[in-house]
Amino acid sequence: MSNLASALKSEVTRIARKEIRSQTEGLRKSLTATRSELKDVKQRLRVAEQALAARDNPARPAQPQDAAAEPPTRSPRFSRAWLLALRKRQGLTQTQLAQVIGVSALSVYNWESGRVRPRDSFIHAIAAVRSLSQDELAAKIAQPAPGST
Repeated sequence: MSNLASALKSEVTRIARKEIRSQTEGLRKSLTATRSELKDVKQRLRVAEQALAARDNPARPAQPQDAAAEPPTRSPRFSRAWLLALRKRQGLTQTQLAQVIGVSALSVYNWESGRVRPRDSFIHAIAAVRSLSQDELAAKIAQPAPGST
């Protein structure tokens, strides 16, 4: 009898999870769209505040109107396979790559495993590693980390 009860309970649980997932999918998509819209509104607000501050402060030159109309630059695409391939191609360990970028080795591990996505500033730093020569990489690795004495 307990097998029947446990089988019934597991089936009800599976169906309930499936139903909850289907009910919340629309909300999840709506939340993503709202966050994206909020990000755009914040960017436009920041540009407007800078323009207002430049207008109110005659000592500081105003930014050209074209600069305010340009969309913000997008960060390079990121994937964990791209990061792993870049690190292997440059012949770096996770610790060495972390030192070059200025993060912890655990951060690089988490990025490569796909657990977290790096911030845009770190994606730009990772992309900059592509253009570094082996001598430049060796020099950055040889430098002591900031804050360590």
